Amino acid sequence: MGPRREERKRFRRFIEDYLDELYAYADRELDYLVALGVLPEGALSPQDVVDQAVLEAWERWHERPLHLSGRTWLYGAVRRALAKLARQYAREPEHIVSLEAVVPDSDVDEQFWVYWEPDQVETWEDVVASEVPAAEEVVLNDMEIALLEETLKQLSPFQREAFQLYLVHDLPLLEVARLLHASPQAVRKAAEEARLRLHHALQTFRQGGAS
Repeated sequence: MGPRREERKRFRRFIEDYLDELYAYADRELDYLVALGVLPEGALSPQDVVDQAVLEAWERWHERPLHLSGRTWLYGAVRRALAKLARQYAREPEHIVSLEAVVPDSDVDEQFWVYWEPDQVETWEDVVASEVPAAEEVVLNDMEIALLEETLKQLSPFQREAFQLYLVHDLPLLEVARLLHASPQAVRKAAEEARLRLHHALQTFRQGGAS
């Protein structure tokens, strides 16, 4: 097996551990872009975004920065893929092509680009709920999750990204700061402000429901 084939195998092993959480991140970011009106519902899927990010990561495999862990670097690739695909959709909405439609180089093992459908994408149930609710609590829990989603969309872009990357996806503070081109103190402050706002919204909702 040649060096290039070995390198592709190494890259694939590298990304396998992170695909599900990258799908979850892309899914939330797409919801946000739809809420802003940047994209219509269903214009792009999380798989479209992660496919684009994986392509970019492979192209930059030998250029990945030393100051970011591989995991954070992949999140950065997803952020760039979202921006690129959103711009592309704005210019030519009919020309968004998924990775499945890309014809690989003849030099590339055809199985290299064949992944799997992601496991269930992480939702607010994973972030908020600690146990399976009783049957009579399901509707309220769904309402709480919808409330958190809407509150998250109302945060400033920086607060939302700091909260998502640092607190939800648990990326290292210093690396989130580098990814967002901000100081660690600013990231921590924004993430905590976002957390408190979400907590306040949830508590207010629960108090209203109990009254």
